[in-house]
Amino acid sequence: MNNGLYEYIKSTFQINATLRLLKLEKNNTANIGAALSALISRRADLEIYYQVQWDSLYAAWDEDDKELVSEFADYEDSSFSKYTELLMRLRGNYQYRYHVQMIDNLSNKNNERGFMAQGRSKRHPRRFVLGTRLLETLTQINLLDTIDGQLSSKTVSIEELMKIFRERYGLIINGLSEQRFENADLNTIEAFKENVDAFKNKLRQIGFYNDLSDAFILQKIRPRYEI
Repeated sequence: MNNGLYEYIKSTFQINATLRLLKLEKNNTANIGAALSALISRRADLEIYYQVQWDSLYAAWDEDDKELVSEFADYEDSSFSKYTELLMRLRGNYQYRYHVQMIDNLSNKNNERGFMAQGRSKRHPRRFVLGTRLLETLTQINLLDTIDGQLSSKTVSIEELMKIFRERYGLIINGLSEQRFENADLNTIEAFKENVDAFKNKLRQIGFYNDLSDAFILQKIRPRYEI
């Protein structure tokens, strides 16, 4: 997700620059379709407009500024690309920093109610986790059922709960049944095995899971509060 932020921010600058040409309000999402259409078709007036903009900016810089800009501008194939790359150089780091901060806040990083963790060292990058409180909430919700209009509790197998988490929340705990991992190497297979073991252990710690049998089908997740 973090690796995709650079292209996301650059695309945002490109869309906003196109909306400026089209004289459309950038805060109205209904206008995005028009901007994307203009970008895909590479409208001739888009390049003409930003050729004028670039020439105007370039003329106002001193020689040192021109030399700095030339280090990246010479590699761009159009004035529009030069203009948006200039925006990235001027504002990209600021946008990146606060987008990362926003993701951290939304995911409750390093919080038991969250789904992301990060160590203090740069050697420990951000990673997705299931905080204990978040896991407890999601599990309890998914052990509820409705029978004849009445709320009741139910038990599910480990496999069923992992499937529910995949379908409802997009959380892949054991991805060996996923098409994208059908040719997984040994390290990936081992990682998923450790993932499942850690999932069971967390459920055991918060009181949802007890090993009553070695038979996988009998390993049930039971609600802490029966209804």
